[in-house]
This record gives sequence, C-alpha cells and structure tokens, in this order.
Amino acid sequence: MLLSKLCNSFGVSGYEYDIRDFIKKEAKEYVENVSVDNIGNIIAHKECGNKKIILDVHIDEVGLIITGYNEDGTFRFNSLGKIDTNIIPCQTVFVGEDKIPGVIGFKPIHIQKEKSNKISYKDCCIDIGCNNKNQAKNLIKLGDSVVFDTKFSAFGGKFIKGKALDNRIGCFILLDLLKNNYNLNLYGVFNCQEKIGARGAQISSYRIKPDLVIIIDVIDIKNDDKSGIKLGSGPIIPIISKESIFDKKLHTSILKLADKKRIPYQVKTYIEEVKDVESYFRKNAISILVPCKYASSSISVASIEDIENTKVLIEEFLNTFSKGE
Repeated sequence: MLLSKLCNSFGVSGYEYDIRDFIKKEAKEYVENVSVDNIGNIIAHKECGNKKIILDVHIDEVGLIITGYNEDGTFRFNSLGKIDTNIIPCQTVFVGEDKIPGVIGFKPIHIQKEKSNKISYKDCCIDIGCNNKNQAKNLIKLGDSVVFDTKFSAFGGKFIKGKALDNRIGCFILLDLLKNNYNLNLYGVFNCQEKIGARGAQISSYRIKPDLVIIIDVIDIKNDDKSGIKLGSGPIIPIISKESIFDKKLHTSILKLADKKRIPYQVKTYIEEVKDVESYFRKNAISILVPCKYASSSISVASIEDIENTKVLIEEFLNTFSKGE
C-alpha cells in the first residue's frame, strides 16, 4: 500500500532524503516533468491548460536531533518540530544515517528533585547501547536526526495508525491526483521543512506565482473537541487560521460543490495554524484538511473514509475549476 510506504519512510524536517527519493520516484510514474529545487522541494508539473494552480503538501515529519553526549554513552537531544515532550519517554527510535535502533530513557520519578506535569528534554536521553562517550562519538555525530520507530497499520476496520500521518496523508492524496490530467497548468508541490518554519512553501510561492493554491494537510483534533469535529465525517474546510483568512469565494464554491456531489465535509471557523498557507497569503488560497488524532507525535490515527473523501473533493474541484465553472 502506497500510504504505508510513505509513512514508514524517514523524513524529519531538514533531513528529508529518504522520503524525497521515494516521492520523486513515485511521481515520475505519472508526471513527465519532475524536479527538485535547491532547498529540496519536489515539483511535479503537468501543463495541460492556462490556469496556474498549486496543490501543496509537506513531506517532512516531526522528529529529534542529537545535541550532545553523556559520559555513560547516551545522547542528549532536542526536537525538530513541535512535539509534546510528555510522549517522549520510553519511545523506540532510529538514530543517524545508519538508522541505529535506540530507546529514549527517562530519569526515574523516585530520583527526580522536582516533579512536574511537563517533561523536559534534559531529563531524557537516547540509549543505543554504547558503554561510554567515545564509543557513542564513533557511531553518532552531533546534528544526526532521530526518527520514531512506529510501523503503519490499519485497525478498527476504518482507521489507520502510524508515524508521519502529518503529512504523508497529503502526499498520498497528491500522488493519486497526479495520475489524472486536468485542463490546468498544475503544480504538485511537495514541500520540505514545514515543521521548522514552512521554508519550502515560501520558496515555491515566490518561484511559481500561482493563480490559486490548495494546501492539503492534516489537522489535529482532540477527543473533547467542542466544535463537533470528528474522524469519519469528512475533510475539514477552515475559514480562518491564526495567521490567514482563507479566500471566501473559494471557500463557498468548494462547500457548494461538496453539497452538490454529496461529499461529506466539516467546517471549522478557526484553526490554530496551517503553516504553508501563510507562505501563500497573497494568493487565492484555501486549505482542505484531513482530521487526525495525536498528530505531530510518534503515532497518529486517521480515517480511511476521510482520506478518500478529501481526494474526491479536490478531484471534483479541479475538474470544475478547469472548465471555468
């Protein structure tokens, strides 16, 4: 399954080598013009019309970075991307270019000087089985990336779980959309470094100068979400984010199309952030988001039906937009 391969590939922000190679190879199956720019974004270009549109996803995932050595052969580390530190202890991980297996250790509660509801990275370490600092230095370099060791799988009949659902779900949807031809000047942009400032999207926006942008991403939902947003009820189409007001006309047309085609969807008035859309804020831009539980963690959960309905909605919109409707 393509989504399984995408999620199981490694690609922490700034270290997207494995996932970039995989997506580039996959995109070339459907698109003749596939390139990688200087920052590492993949651009799959299908010029079948005049209207210039970007479908934007990010390829990177949250992870960790090695920042120091301890005398006992363990490593100090910090995060790449926003991660709840409370989920860090006792995780299994892969470290460095050779993907050495390791475990995240945590200072036992009974010897902690201060007890807090928030775990600090300074109370944790990564253990790969080294006996001393010199042995550790010979195996792992400062700045090496760390990826969570979580395998993709389906469960519960209608759901999937795994690491990097944020945003390999978007990558999966975009790759599937690229199989078709539309009467559009279409750019499928697989951006890097979204988790550390949306740097890839900033470059793409400047170079391509699109007429319209659709950001395909996931959104983290809580079990006690008071807005009624939930898994299995369709993609989320937000109105505003912390930094952006989405194009009102575009938002309305997508809702009308979803109603016409009987595609389930959910509307959320306000979302905290969709980083890539902030890079396109001068353009006609909108986000279509797949609801996801426990996003930006070592393991997330999403609905298979939501993923399919998101893809169908975007596909219907591209066909409609290409006809000028």
